Amino acid sequence: YEAGMAEAQSILDAERNPTQGKAQERQDVKYTGGVTVRFEFKNPVRTSRDLVVPAYKCEAGGQVVVNVVLNQGGEVISARVASGGDERMREEALKAARASTFNIDSSAPARHSGTITYTFIPQ
Repeated sequence: YEAGMAEAQSILDAERNPTQGKAQERQDVKYTGGVTVRFEFKNPVRTSRDLVVPAYKCEAGGQVVVNVVLNQGGEVISARVASGGDERMREEALKAARASTFNIDSSAPARHSGTITYTFIPQ
C-alpha cells in the first residue's frame, strides 16, 4: 500500500513540477496512423497514463466523440458515444475509451467529465 501511494505521489509531483511543463503539453494528445485520438478534461487538466488507440482498417472513415467520466484514480468509470461514426467505429471507440487510463489527481472531482475524440482514417 505504501509503495503504491508513494508511486502515485511521485506521479503527481512530476506532473505539477512547472520546470518540466509536460502536463500542459500532454493535455491534447494526437496519435497518427489509422486512428487519431485527442482528449480534453478541464478543471483540473488531466493527462493520459495509457491512452488506448483502436486498431481500425476499413474503407470508411469518420469521427466519434465519446463522453467519459473518470474517478480520481484516473480510471474511466463511464463512457458513452456522444456523436459520429458508424456502428463499428462506435464499438471500437467505446472499447478503447473504457480501456484508457489517465493521471491520478486527488484534487479532481470524484466524477470528472471530459471527452475523447477518435478520428478514423479510411484505409
